[in-house]
Amino acid sequence: ARLQDFAVTALIALPFLTPELRRTYLLRPCSPLTLQPCPPVAGMPPTTDAPWNVGRIALELAFLALLVLALLALHRSGQPLIRRAEAALGRAARPLLTLTAAATLLLGAYAYLVRPQILTGQTLTALPSCLAPAQLRQPEGPCLALQGYVGAPIAAPAYVDPLAAWLGGLPQRLRGQRPPDPAACVALRRELLPSEADGRTVPELIRDGLLDPAALDAATVERLRACDRLVLRAQFANSQANLVRVGWYTSPLGVALGLLGLALLWRRPPPGAWLFLVVALVAGVTFVRLTYGTSDQHYIYILRRYVPQVYPALAIGTAYALVALARLTNDQRPTTNDQHGSRDRSSFLVRRIRQSRERLRRVACGVLTLALTAFLVLTGLPIFRHTEYGGALGQIADAAGRFRPGDVVLLRGGAPTYAESRDLPDVIATPLTYAFGVDALTVKSREPERYAAQLARYLQEWQARGRQVYLALGASGGLAFPGLALEPAGTIALDLKEFEQLTDQKPRNVQDFQVSFTLYRVLPAAAAPPAPRALAPGDTAAQLRGLYRAETAGGAQVAWTNGDALLRLALPADASTLTVRLAGGRRPATLGPARACLSLHPNGAAGQVSAAAQPRCFTLGESLAEYTLPIEPGLAAESTLLLHIQSEPWIPARDDPQGRDPRRLGVQFGGVRLAP
Repeated sequence: ARLQDFAVTALIALPFLTPELRRTYLLRPCSPLTLQPCPPVAGMPPTTDAPWNVGRIALELAFLALLVLALLALHRSGQPLIRRAEAALGRAARPLLTLTAAATLLLGAYAYLVRPQILTGQTLTALPSCLAPAQLRQPEGPCLALQGYVGAPIAAPAYVDPLAAWLGGLPQRLRGQRPPDPAACVALRRELLPSEADGRTVPELIRDGLLDPAALDAATVERLRACDRLVLRAQFANSQANLVRVGWYTSPLGVALGLLGLALLWRRPPPGAWLFLVVALVAGVTFVRLTYGTSDQHYIYILRRYVPQVYPALAIGTAYALVALARLTNDQRPTTNDQHGSRDRSSFLVRRIRQSRERLRRVACGVLTLALTAFLVLTGLPIFRHTEYGGALGQIADAAGRFRPGDVVLLRGGAPTYAESRDLPDVIATPLTYAFGVDALTVKSREPERYAAQLARYLQEWQARGRQVYLALGASGGLAFPGLALEPAGTIALDLKEFEQLTDQKPRNVQDFQVSFTLYRVLPAAAAPPAPRALAPGDTAAQLRGLYRAETAGGAQVAWTNGDALLRLALPADASTLTVRLAGGRRPATLGPARACLSLHPNGAAGQVSAAAQPRCFTLGESLAEYTLPIEPGLAAESTLLLHIQSEPWIPARDDPQGRDPRRLGVQFGGVRLAP
């Protein structure tokens, strides 16, 4: 994608691109190849008639030609010039190193104190009251925000910080223009735009239907556009406090000492240390600015950016700062008598004061070292006491013992999120294959039924060779193969303990990690068992989409939907009614009672539902209750039906002050019963 950032690279890449990619390169707003509108004009799509950006292409070619000529000239007669440059660098080494050391401190202070926007006038004013025991135990408001430096939740800012806003407006000030005022932009956007507008610019708001420019006067729209430079997109907003999150694991004191030590190392670098310092500085600035990998704050994606260089650099910087503090002494070189034999001018009292200062510095170094050690030990105790996934091998060994040599196991997650569908089966398939020798394969496709016929041929080939084939399906992982049938054969489950994986604060607790797959034996269609008259929440073969893993609530097994659940039901010949057990579950009172709409459809291609069916809607209580639908005569002739369960989803972590569950929850599904 970066090839299209420059006209020359984009031009060279064009012959190697597919027609669709070539069209994207040429129609991209602000394309360096064509004179597309920049910035893009809302409501005006890019045009294929835009002329080539000849000026940009010529300018880049001229720059490359000058660069080549300069390199050739340097190669032919550049030795004296190189020697003079080396001499100049040698003379400027000390100021340059001092400047780099100062930049390290300034950048660190900015990234830790200013950029996260935790330290505001409100939080600084509340600081004295935050030291009260009650606020230390259960912080609220500004005190909770301040504890973000030691692991409390950090709110992602919606706008750039004041320093970045001032620097961003500097070019306008130099041209005699007045940049937008951050406070005025915040007030204007809050007055005119809904809360979900955070992180979106005016063109994006118009695109998403959150702003109608025709409803505002031109001057107001122009003011909103001017404020776009102050808006933080979601992935950038999350990164504002990256260095604060690093400090969760080193302590604020560790961050301060680490930055100070790195600055001292830059000021007087030991021999051979320059490569380490350059790598540490580049990696630190790069990943503190942006984590590159996800818009969320998941630790698997963030910690891997810091562990190789940034954490070791901070640790070495901390140690260097502590040693430098201990060795910081006044000049105590021995003095000699002057030519008249006068005695040493340093009195006994002065020497004692100097010795006391030296001892005091060493005591301070020891206290700081003990404080850092205590922080690391106390905050690390929950991790030291925990064995991640303890007992996993034993449970997987039990699962492996259910299969004979030569058996094949296909696993599919299918959960509402694609990442879980893609990755979760590997948690079991990988150790089954490489630790216990079971032929376990995972199905990764979002829509595997598009390849159902091809997959069925593989399964039938294995069966023809005398190998038993099993299908392990997670929630919403339903699969059907032509010419084959599924027979329930139990479950494969892991019930383990893992360190919690929070996305907005430092983890410190242990949580349950549960994985469950319903196991089915694959049989020829002729040997299929009779169609079941009842389906439980754990019968994953019927779940096409929109259901989470079955769990226990109120003493009954249920599976939450995500608001759009679809099940495929084998229909007995005499079935005339369908009864669904549903519950709204425990919800905040502000959301009101849950409602669910049920509809029946013929089994379409890849589980597609028809728009013609009229849903029947019900108001649900907190506990499970039964809701019955008649099976129309036109549907009764089908061998399979689709049951569509629709509801308005909610997110406990967002809608419930006490909730932490990040899932989109619809209603609780308790099973289906088919009756004559």
